[in-house]
Amino acid sequence: RFEVLNAGREGISSPDIAAVVHTEVLPLRPDLVVYYEGANQFRLASVVEDVATTPAGGPTQTEAAPSWLATVARYSALAGRIDAAVGAAVGAATSTGDGREPPKPDYRLAWPAGLDEQDPDLAHPRLPVSLNEIQRDLDRIRADLAGIGGELALSSFFWLVKDGLALDPIRHKYILQQLNIANHPTRYRDLERLAAFQNRVFAKYARTHGLAFIDIAGTTPFEPDLFVDAIHTNPAGSRVRGWVVFNQLLPIVEKRLADRTWPRPWPLGAPSPLPTFTPREITFTCK
Repeated sequence: RFEVLNAGREGISSPDIAAVVHTEVLPLRPDLVVYYEGANQFRLASVVEDVATTPAGGPTQTEAAPSWLATVARYSALAGRIDAAVGAAVGAATSTGDGREPPKPDYRLAWPAGLDEQDPDLAHPRLPVSLNEIQRDLDRIRADLAGIGGELALSSFFWLVKDGLALDPIRHKYILQQLNIANHPTRYRDLERLAAFQNRVFAKYARTHGLAFIDIAGTTPFEPDLFVDAIHTNPAGSRVRGWVVFNQLLPIVEKRLADRTWPRPWPLGAPSPLPTFTPREITFTCK
């Protein structure tokens, strides 16, 4: 029997994750904590010099349907079909014509001097996409877990982007929006390059510190129909990702059971986990 806890939140970054581990996860004395994040600190300004920040042409966020329908469409296949139909009917659905990358303004990607892209120096002072800060927070998490005999496993992060990517302009409109609006004006090839570099840093960090590495990016099918946008999976994609992670976690679990590292007894004198609370009903009047 295994107890599994999802301690994630929406929209948080590595300092928040380290705080969640310290205050909420550590009291439960986990055997293994799996870290999966790689988008909320993916700051392209770290390597992209000054360029226009407003998309010129290409996909926009103008919606023919009401905004609530667009929101519901992220969670309901039926609402998604209605939203797409409304957009197609009035010609306002997000589109890049044939679904390919729209033109982007010219810019120069300023790679940090002395940084080997294929074999990155983890101690380099100017690692792109916030990787210096992320490493410091991973250090905090490792130190916290070491204090209770727990382990950290690090994962690569999947970005649905590659040079030359073509998408369905209606079915995949949220992917197009994220790649071409949220990350404007960065070209697909540079997003792909930075995502691959980030994963090399994660893999090297894991090797350097003797951590298990879950290669989600290298083993997840590159299939847009499994994604809501460029980083978030839909229910089918989440099931695929779960299967990918399970198959890489299983050998770790089997090894720890075989060498009797797990299960670990609750140590004498150790504080109990954080208490749970029974909810109570509160009535009040709003005026």
